[in-house]
Amino acid sequence: MTTETIFPIDRQTVTELSRKAGEPEWLSALRLKGLELAESLDLPKVEKTRIDRWKLDAYGLPAAAVDCEDCDGLEKLPEEARALLGEGCPDNVLVQQNARIVYASASEEIAKQGVIFTDLETAVREHGDLVKKYFLKAVAQDENRLTAL
Repeated sequence: MTTETIFPIDRQTVTELSRKAGEPEWLSALRLKGLELAESLDLPKVEKTRIDRWKLDAYGLPAAAVDCEDCDGLEKLPEEARALLGEGCPDNVLVQQNARIVYASASEEIAKQGVIFTDLETAVREHGDLVKKYFLKAVAQDENRLTAL
């Protein structure tokens, strides 16, 4: 049995989204390549997908809450999401709802160490050379249809 997938996006949509996000040319080209690959690659075979590489349990939140001046973004989150963050305004946390950042807080300690703490869209625009070095290194773009997309 085969499954036909109709993509809700095309080259023009990908190009326009990339342009609106202010992405560099190298990322726009990778997005278009991914779209082309997705049209020819198979969906992953679940029994062969190595989800152990995904490190789903490696991203914990700090146990102790830290006071901050402005937690307004957190109030806009669903109750279930706020419960994950605990009380107060935790440091070293970036919360996105859909594609919009609703809360971001990095401690002075990590800033002094030179840690850049931001979302991927901003990192690509402001630190593209750093992102490019590591982008698509953990999972190959041509591994399957989902990684291509």
